[in-house]
Amino acid sequence: MTAKLMLGAEVTAGLRPQILRGIQAIQGGVQPGLAAVMVGANEASETYLRNKRRSCEELGFRFQLVRAPSGTTAEELIGLVGSLNQDSDLHGVFVQLPLPSALDVAKYSIFDAIDPLKDVDGLTSTNSLSFYRGGIGYFLPATVRGVMEMMLHYGVTTEGKRVLVTGRSDITGKAFAMVLGGRSGSRFGPGLGNAQVIWCNRHTPDHHLLDAAKQADVIVSCAGGDPERLGREYLIPGEAVKKGSAIFDVALRRNRKGKLVGDVETEAASERAAYITPVPGGVGPMTVTGLLQNVLDGARYACGLERMNYVHEKPSG
Repeated sequence: MTAKLMLGAEVTAGLRPQILRGIQAIQGGVQPGLAAVMVGANEASETYLRNKRRSCEELGFRFQLVRAPSGTTAEELIGLVGSLNQDSDLHGVFVQLPLPSALDVAKYSIFDAIDPLKDVDGLTSTNSLSFYRGGIGYFLPATVRGVMEMMLHYGVTTEGKRVLVTGRSDITGKAFAMVLGGRSGSRFGPGLGNAQVIWCNRHTPDHHLLDAAKQADVIVSCAGGDPERLGREYLIPGEAVKKGSAIFDVALRRNRKGKLVGDVETEAASERAAYITPVPGGVGPMTVTGLLQNVLDGARYACGLERMNYVHEKPSG
């Protein structure tokens, strides 16, 4: 068995023309606008922001980057977010993560300062409570939305299946566990959600993690840490993957040789899995696409419209 590669660019190619049609369907020539708030400096974050800016410009979205010094207080940041909420030309506002450690204790207050109708990262209490309770709110976090779009595109389902989620970030692992294990996923698309989720984090004993991987029909791995503390190169070795499974590797890091890799040993796992995302080129592009979809939805909400619906054509081969 050799796994079918699930490519972010392939899914995006089918979604972007629909996003463009969605823009054209908004009355009054509204141009979707996105504002990103960057506190301090972070090399990885700068790369993500460049990708987001480029994608926005390609689709004709307005993109505004607001930089704040590393010493910005929580109160100052909340005030800055509040001013962006008032800008009617902006339909999405997000604070680039990670925040400086001094702001970490106030992060939920910062998230909640964002207007829920512009909260394109899906981090406000309003939006996160919705999928906790089985809805999908105004927005799902962009990576979660992107992976679920991939699932729909490639015909991967989670209902009634065993799903392993690693990591507990607010915008990835935690949200995946709630959405895929609850009713929210089924509201997003047929066959999604309603899974038996096994949720692991850095405190999970290693043998439990590997046992969970061997039993999982679907793996969504978002840990991203250095697995060398476990005495191996990858968090999930290829031989720990269940035959016929579907693997979504959300993590992205550089190994000690400088190569971009994820949590899963892709080459070896590809000999056992039925579907797998490469790193890079898999989930990464879908995070940006999910964000663009959310910004478009924000523009539609501002005009009194509902969220955009998308059609996935079955991939060839």
